[in-house]
Amino acid sequence: MRFGKPKPSKDEESTDQTVPTKATSNSAKSANAAGDEHLISVVIDDVKGNPDAGTDQNAQAGASTDQGSGAAPEAGQIKKLTEENADLRDRLLRKQAEFENFRKRNDRERQEFARFANFEMVRDLLPVLDGFELALQVESSEALEGFKRGMELVYKKLLEGLKKTGLSPIESLGHKFDPNFHQAVAHEERDDVEDHTVVEEFQRGYLFHGRLMRAAMVKVAVRGKEPDAGDDVSEEFNIQ
Repeated sequence: MRFGKPKPSKDEESTDQTVPTKATSNSAKSANAAGDEHLISVVIDDVKGNPDAGTDQNAQAGASTDQGSGAAPEAGQIKKLTEENADLRDRLLRKQAEFENFRKRNDRERQEFARFANFEMVRDLLPVLDGFELALQVESSEALEGFKRGMELVYKKLLEGLKKTGLSPIESLGHKFDPNFHQAVAHEERDDVEDHTVVEEFQRGYLFHGRLMRAAMVKVAVRGKEPDAGDDVSEEFNIQ
């Protein structure tokens, strides 16, 4: 006889067939539960990683609402900037005008300084002119006429050169006494000329570019009674 593995019965076969079916069902349920847990964990992680998602949406909605309310402050800011721009422009124009006035004043002062730079030097040469004039007034003999003509030429050359620098003599003889240009050192009663007329010049006066350099020393004619010795005429004719 051959001995071998006994043949399973029908009940055992049915039992063996049903067992794998239950194991398969349990595995499927476990897989579904694991998938649900994984999905829930993904959703939770997404929420944790971007917690402001809902807040951003609310902020966008609020920003669209605030656009209308921000129009008024923007208009006020534009008005303020416009006023500041106008003020700065006005200040700029004022500064430009002040600078232009300063430049013109500076140029005028520089030109005036250049014109009167030789004032003192020319004034120091006036006694030389006075010496020539006094020498030419002296009567000379025929032997000295040539020498006198030479002095006269030198005097004219010197006077012409000084005139080019701005010197100009003050015309006094026959003119009305002017205290701004004349210094009365004497007076004389005269009826043949108008009152307060310069009848004699002791020392010539000069101007330099229109500015008084030296007043002329003159004698003035007066009409009427000869003033007494106690009368003071120095104030009237600026006599010193």
